[in-house]
Amino acid sequence: MRLPFTVVHCDSFSTGSPPSNLHDATPHSTGWVSAPFPSFPQEIVLAFNGVVAVNRISILSHEHFIPSKIELMAGNVSYREAPSHTKAKYARVGYLKFSKVGPGVQGGQVQRLEVEARCCFLKLCMSAPLGHPKNLCNQIGIADIAVEGDIHVGDSSKLLQAGQQGLGFQMLLHGIDLHEDFLSAEAKSAGVNTMAGKFLRDIQRLKNDSKDREDFEEAMRLSELEKKVRVAGEQILKLEADKRSAVEREDYQIAKTVKSEIDQLNVMMEACMKDALRRPSKASNGEERQKLQDRLSTLEIEKQNAVEVKREHMTLRLADTATCSERIIQQPRLSRGRSRN
Repeated sequence: MRLPFTVVHCDSFSTGSPPSNLHDATPHSTGWVSAPFPSFPQEIVLAFNGVVAVNRISILSHEHFIPSKIELMAGNVSYREAPSHTKAKYARVGYLKFSKVGPGVQGGQVQRLEVEARCCFLKLCMSAPLGHPKNLCNQIGIADIAVEGDIHVGDSSKLLQAGQQGLGFQMLLHGIDLHEDFLSAEAKSAGVNTMAGKFLRDIQRLKNDSKDREDFEEAMRLSELEKKVRVAGEQILKLEADKRSAVEREDYQIAKTVKSEIDQLNVMMEACMKDALRRPSKASNGEERQKLQDRLSTLEIEKQNAVEVKREHMTLRLADTATCSERIIQQPRLSRGRSRN
């Protein structure tokens, strides 16, 4: 899945092309462009919303300001301190090389690197640009960065705890928002908006609890709510992109309409979450207990009745046996009395 990130350091940038353009790049975005005539190498540091396992890095260069080479370095920090990129220890994981293109070629170049890196920061060290007729100020630029991998939830929890124990403001100063933690990152990577991601996590926890209690009817009900929230979250994420695009075009009527659709979906998700949190009332629980007690009492009565019937049956059999025995004993006596006469 694609991992969201925040640019926490950048050596330079041009007006209109700040590094924040890389946070949510669009086809119409200019991306990041260095300042004119910068010193090299130029560095950019990305911070992930937790500890991640990176398996692929894809970089789309600027159409005209193409760096000749980009060194990639993974950064990690101790769990005992806030995750600051200035205190991170970096290790080289590989590099990307770009090729020179002719003046008639349109669009940037995409280069990809397969890696196995566990980190919370990623540093890009970019070399001088390749020659291009339209690059008059010796600049370099990146249109888009896609980092793919997975989030280490357990390690991310430790990292957040370090930041929250008196050192959280340092994270904020370096561009990491504690409210946009690894849970939100996980939601975005799953293709849903932040609210949907939180609701899905809560519903999944409730569903797992129901499965542990073997309350499969409740687990089935929660699964249906989970599907509804997931679909709504995916729709909201797409609508958010449509709204931003409409605002960029200054088509505010469309933006207003899209916002209304988003609000309706948010209301629907909140209703699903309230439904998921619904628990059987105490009265209902009491009724269930009473039904169970009544059933147990009925079974006990049926058991006692069965025992009584069995006893009566045995008594009758014993009585029949005694009668037969008495007849057998009396019959020879009658025969002897007749023979004497």
